[in-house]
Formats: sequence, C-alpha cells, structure tokens
Amino acid sequence: MKIALIGLGSIGSVLAFYLLKDTNVELFVVSERKMDHIVLKDLNKEIYTSRKFIKIKMSELLMITDIDVIIISGKITENNKIIDELNKLTTNIPPILLVQNGINNEFDFTDKYTVYRIVLSISSYISDNNTTIFNFFKSPLIYGSVFEKKNEKIVKVMDILSKEGLKSELTDKTKLLNIIWMKCAVNCCVNALSALYLMKMNSLMSHLYIKSLIEEILNEIKNVASEYSITLDVAQIKEMLKTAPENYSSLYKDIVQDKNTEIDYLNGMIVKLGNEKSINVVKNAEITNLIKSLIKKNPDNNKICNEEFEIIKQMFDTQIISILKNYLNQIINKLFEIGFSKESFLSDDKNEMGNIGNDNPDYKFEYLLNADTTIREKVSSIINTFFDSVNKRPKGDSISLINYLFTNKTHLNRIRINQLKVITNKKTDETLYNYIYKNKFFDLWAPIIYIYPEFVFKRQITKNIKKPAKCSYDENELLEPLSENEKSFYNNIEFHTGKCYYEEHIDLLKTDLCSIAGLSGHTLLLLELAKLLNFNWKPMLLCCIFTNVPLHHSVDEVVRCVNVMKLKKENIKDNIIFLKNIIKELNNKTIAGKKTKTQRSKNNSKLTRRRNNFLEK
Repeated sequence: MKIALIGLGSIGSVLAFYLLKDTNVELFVVSERKMDHIVLKDLNKEIYTSRKFIKIKMSELLMITDIDVIIISGKITENNKIIDELNKLTTNIPPILLVQNGINNEFDFTDKYTVYRIVLSISSYISDNNTTIFNFFKSPLIYGSVFEKKNEKIVKVMDILSKEGLKSELTDKTKLLNIIWMKCAVNCCVNALSALYLMKMNSLMSHLYIKSLIEEILNEIKNVASEYSITLDVAQIKEMLKTAPENYSSLYKDIVQDKNTEIDYLNGMIVKLGNEKSINVVKNAEITNLIKSLIKKNPDNNKICNEEFEIIKQMFDTQIISILKNYLNQIINKLFEIGFSKESFLSDDKNEMGNIGNDNPDYKFEYLLNADTTIREKVSSIINTFFDSVNKRPKGDSISLINYLFTNKTHLNRIRINQLKVITNKKTDETLYNYIYKNKFFDLWAPIIYIYPEFVFKRQITKNIKKPAKCSYDENELLEPLSENEKSFYNNIEFHTGKCYYEEHIDLLKTDLCSIAGLSGHTLLLLELAKLLNFNWKPMLLCCIFTNVPLHHSVDEVVRCVNVMKLKKENIKDNIIFLKNIIKELNNKTIAGKKTKTQRSKNNSKLTRRRNNFLEK
C-alpha cells in the first residue's frame, strides 16, 4: 500500500513509525526534516528505530499516480499551501486523512476530495537529539468521514495502525463532530494556557486561578457548540484536562520558536463561530488576542514607538509634571504613614533606574519629596517599598500593604480579598490573613501573576536574566535627565534602563522598535497600589508613561494595563487622545497636599491594633 505523509512533526512521526512496522506499506514523506527514518521512545520507555521511508518533495508527490491515501499531519496554518498544490491534481485524486486539531479544518477542501479526520488522542514531542518521545495515547483513535464519502483505503490505513498498536475506531459523522468539538475544547484550554503561563499541561488544573479561567472558556465553547447542534459535556472535558500530558503544548513551542500558531482554529474559531451566532465569546477572544500578541510576525504589532515618544515629550509640560510630582509625594507620604520606614524607599540596586542609594535615609527621604526630584526617582522609591530588586523578592515591609488591605475594606479591596480566598482556598478573612502572614506571602496584596495572565509570559521569559554588563542606550531618550543624586549613585554611568534586562531575548519580546509581549509589570503594580490606597489611578498611569517610554515599554504596552485591569468601561480607541484627555482633566483639578506626621502616627496605631486583632483570632 502506498501512503503519502505530509508533515513530520511529533504526531506525524508517531504515525510514520507505526505505519512502517507493516512491511507492505510504502511510505512517502514530505517534510523539511532531514531524515529518512524515525527514532521513537514508546509508551514503555523503550527506544526503537523504524525502517526507512522515502523522502520526497511536494512536486514529486504530485507526479505519483498510484498513491492510495494522503495523510496531512502538518500545522493547520500550512493547509492552504498544501491545498494549493493538491489542487493541481485533476485525476487519481487520493482520499485525504486529516490528523490535526481544530474545528472546521475540512472546509478548506473542495468537494472533489474525500476527507476523513482523526481525533487526536496522542501526545508526543521531538527531543533535542531528534528522538520522538511518545508519552500519551488514549485508545482508540476515533476517525470518520466528515462529508460522508466512504473510502475503503482510509479504513485499511487505520486497520494497519490498529494492528501495529494504535487501536482505531470508525464512527459516523454525528459522533465524529461531537468528539472533534470536545477535543477542540480541551485544546482551547491546555494549548493556549500552557503557552500563556509557560506551564506543563498536566499542571494547569492544579492552579486555582487557571481553573476559573478554564471554566469561563468552556462555558463559552458549550454555548457556541449548542448553536451548531453539538452537545458538550463540560464535566467530562474537565476530567480529560486532569489527565493532560506532562509536557508543554505545541502552541507554546511555536511561540518560543517564533512560528505561526493554530490559535485561529482553536479559540479563534470559537470566537468566529460565536460571533456569527451573536454569542458572548469574550474570554476566548482575550486568549486569542494574547497568543497573537506574542507572535513577532503578527502584523498588528508593527508599531513604531519613536513617533509616539516625540508626541509624549510635547504632552508633559511644566504644569502637569508638577501635578504628577505632587501626586507621587502623596503616595510616598501615604506609604510612610501606614508603616513603611524611610529605608524602605531606598535601594542599592544599580540595575534599577531612579535609585539613589540607601545611605543617609533621613536626607534621602526628604530629597524624594523635593520638587526638583525626578518623577523617575519618586516612582523608583515607591516600587522599592514593596520589592527587593537586589534579591528579586517582596520586601518584608510589604506586610504594611497587607495590613492596609485587610483594615481598609474599600469596595476594590473587598474584591481583592475575595479573589485571594479563591486563589488560596481559604474561607474567611482571618484564615486568609494568617495564611499570608505565616508564609510571608507579602506580595499577595497585588497578585498580578494570578489575576493578569497577560503579564505572565514576559515575566517567565525574563525572570532569570542576569544583570547586564553595560547599557548602550542614549540618555537623550529620557524624558528627564539623570539627577545629580543618580549620577553620583551610578558612578558616572551614562544611562541605564530596564530594557537591558531582556536585550538577549529581544526577538521574543518586541518588533524592531516596539515592545509587545505581555504587559508592563511595574505599571500593573503601581496602578494596583493606587487602587489599594484609594488614590486616583490616572496620574499614576501618566507617571508610568513618563518613566517607561520609549526604551522600557511602549505607550501601547502601558495603556494596555488600563484595558486589562478594566479601569475604563469603554475601549480605548486611541492611546494618545486618551492620555491627552487625562492630562486635560488633571490640569483642571487641584491635587490635595500631604498629611502630617501626627496623622501618620494616629493611623499607624490604628493599623497596629487591627493587625493584632487579626493575629489574636
């Protein structure tokens, strides 16, 4: 039997290996991989080498007139190219066996083809030494005709796989479509979320926040499926997710390798079909957009930041800078008031822009409140209070923010506490507080990793990056020149910015000039801080813009935080107009002055009493 296989990825390699076990099979393979046999570690961890297959080009395949079946196991994103080539066939058109994930893949083919589909229940990957690791198979392989055209040659191929160890089962169209949708629902969860969270697929269901995310994704898919006469058992799908393989998804690997992904045929297809039926698919749309934002080739990300920077420089006049500095002084005083020491605002990390050292804290603290101190220094000092940038961990003083969260239960803080209960699986405020206090999880006042999956990808990529040896960026790109205190602290370093951290990873995180992956972590934290302390978030956003663009984050990346955090009810259509409106609004308002030291002392005592009450409980 003559079988053609297009695509020799991990799944194609498994099928090739088992087909080659039958000596009557003549296998022709179209692939860019430079090999003529398969080395496979099977489910029993034994390593075997297949006999050789025949390596051919697509043009050569079209010239063979007696091919019995063509198996397409390549990426869905390549289907159109493959179909364009196959359409050159006018006679002896073999039946097609699609071995791919996704919904409606078959509709890419015209009615001149006989198309069968296999619902994949195989997980495998190709190791660094080119060995195919076959690590999961749920028997049987379900297959059938999607256009109800019967073909005995397809059945014969599947019988060969059954005989050689991959048990297969033929089913009717109705059952096949239900299983295709069910498998797609599984992939919409594990493929995309494995990529966004850089987690192995078998770990996703153990993450409390991701479980709630999966619930939303599946409910949307169920609603869409019902409109297409498909009934999905969500409980059964969740059970399938619990047995997900112990490896990263193929979608995650595509992103890391800068390849196109199948997202348009997974969550993206749910969005397309949902929109056609006017069904709410907002969560699947968010997932789709996030995955696309991590692909360098995505044309939506081709924005030039330099033009934005020139506009931003013109927007920040003397009046708005004065307003922002006064606002940041209030934040600093508020943090001091609720229990942070003067030393908390200082750091000796020379890899964080705006630091001024930690010697002489009394003088340095007074300096931070000065009108001449740069916005960058003020922002850096605020971040220093809750994050130890030298050791890359939350500061112990951050307990002050936890105390404030639990003793000032504004509407927003109440929402945060309830989210933390879900994340930690605690039932009451007291048990949650004791859990945080005992385990020193002081960063949970703003658990951005749990509530903003958009941020996770970049954090995971950059978290182990070493401090840069030097920085080559131009100081002229700063909105405010380095202060004398900064110059003294940095020992005459010309310029330094956080972009240096991930310079070696730049191809994963940006286009030519514009950072696009994930979100600005500092922006998220600073906006969360404003919410926690019940301050207006708009001046804080401008401070983040002021200190981030263009070399640390683009305007687009910083403003995205506002959308992700749902600080605005309507969509932001134009970043620059949005920022100009904020500036206009702030210029027409008076920012209140700072509180007195006496007030700080009173509030400190109040916080201490409330914290002690929690601990006693």
